[in-house]
Amino acid sequence: MAEERKKIYINKNDDIAVVIAKLTDAPAHDVVLHVPRFSRLAANPSHVYLLKRESETQGKTLAIESVDDDVLASANEAGIPAENPFFAGAKKSVTDIVTLPKRRPRVSRAATVDATLARSKAARMEEPPEADALSAPVPETQEEIARELDAQFGPLQDSTRKKHSAAFYTRLIVGALFAGGATVAAAMMLPRATINIVAQKAEWPYQETLTADTSLKAPEAGSARIPGQVFAERRNVTLAFPASGKRQVSEKAGGKITVFNALSSEPQKLVATTRFATADGKIYRLTAPVTVPGAKIVDGKIVPSSIDADVRADAPGVAYNLAPGVSFSIPGFKGTPKYNAFRGESKTAITGGYVGELAYPTDEDIKKAKAAIAGTLGDGLKAAVLAKAPPEFKTLEGGSQLNIVKQTVGSEVNATGAFTVTAEAELSVMGFREADVRTAIRGMLAKKNPDTYPLYTTTSETVSYNGPRFDAVAGRMSFAVDYKAASAYAIEPSALRGKILSKSERELRAMVLGVPGIASARIELWPFWVRSVPKNAEKVTISVQ
Repeated sequence: MAEERKKIYINKNDDIAVVIAKLTDAPAHDVVLHVPRFSRLAANPSHVYLLKRESETQGKTLAIESVDDDVLASANEAGIPAENPFFAGAKKSVTDIVTLPKRRPRVSRAATVDATLARSKAARMEEPPEADALSAPVPETQEEIARELDAQFGPLQDSTRKKHSAAFYTRLIVGALFAGGATVAAAMMLPRATINIVAQKAEWPYQETLTADTSLKAPEAGSARIPGQVFAERRNVTLAFPASGKRQVSEKAGGKITVFNALSSEPQKLVATTRFATADGKIYRLTAPVTVPGAKIVDGKIVPSSIDADVRADAPGVAYNLAPGVSFSIPGFKGTPKYNAFRGESKTAITGGYVGELAYPTDEDIKKAKAAIAGTLGDGLKAAVLAKAPPEFKTLEGGSQLNIVKQTVGSEVNATGAFTVTAEAELSVMGFREADVRTAIRGMLAKKNPDTYPLYTTTSETVSYNGPRFDAVAGRMSFAVDYKAASAYAIEPSALRGKILSKSERELRAMVLGVPGIASARIELWPFWVRSVPKNAEKVTISVQ
């Protein structure tokens, strides 16, 4: 945050350029300039007018304090508030602490004459041509200054004047050289030109349909077709769904048993419905005929052979559900040698026996299950496809196609009343590069506006998409595009800079406003007395908005 008021102390040898720089760098709005006695600022009263002009340009309020009466007089003439800090007393608004100087020793009148004349000569050498209109008359010669001093202090002895004439001329020459050097340095360092250009603006809308095509390898100039690429992924999944249907059922248990032959090496045929009985009398029948291989004779010993066979309980109910490891006999062989030589055993559980109400999937259950598993597959496949696609590719919502390769609905309901659906699907997604979209649209705008569009440079652009229609088989997708671009007339600052160097202010304005595509321009030459563009291109700043 800027200070409310700031006091700036300058050295007596500071030239006007240094003082202006200190004024510019001051962060406060109100500035008090402390000017010492015999300051170079007092040598040319027009410099005080320049300070006033610069403070007004910067929007600052300037005041001067000094013990030098010449400085105070010049400030008052320029309209700048000025005061001697020794007599300001309680009126001072700046809180800086200043130590009062010792009583000034009396200076001889001859020295006064020399100093006055030196200031007069330096003022004449440094003041610009318009100084006569800005400052009070300055005595022209040493004799005129002497007469003024004689009128105030009495006649001065000629010997005294002669004594100090050499010192006076030495100071006069040094002051003139110093002032001349400062003027040359200011002329070389200070002048600069700033040109702020506002270029003409234009908007370029485009609302048409584009087509992404996998057969294209690069955008076609002036065409609404751009390259496209299809990304695909395939997978399967099995999910369980609740069955809402209810029905009375009487189900027989079923499963597999292993049948053993320990009788001889002769195989044994068993017909379908052959009975197998448990120790507690439960009967299970073969669902299909089987042939039990003959036993093997190893070292004179019989090694039983075996075969697996499907069986189903002879009656419904949960009582016929068996755990693994249950032994079976064949009642049909009872009373023969085969009864003890042939047997069965359940290696796995025999299940499914049930009498009562049982859940089953209705047609609506199956329809919903198929839709749900398709959605689950689609979401998973989409995530997989997007993870695989390069980041520079754009995909659109609705710009994909899901193909269900296979669906299978389980015929059984588990203990929790749920049935299963297995599905396999493939998802295809069309992608395209947004850079290709912008290139295609710019090409079409240039084709429609060949005389104007190339003159402008795009500054910002937005694009949105809608209504994609994707044909995975053909490898094409069309979609609506809403494109908006803001642009500015292309103006090259470097080309303009080379043409305006050393031009007068009037010529500069005519040249700048004559450049095609410029809506407005603000031209600023600094300092205020500069009336032409500097010769040095580095002193010329051109900005284009």
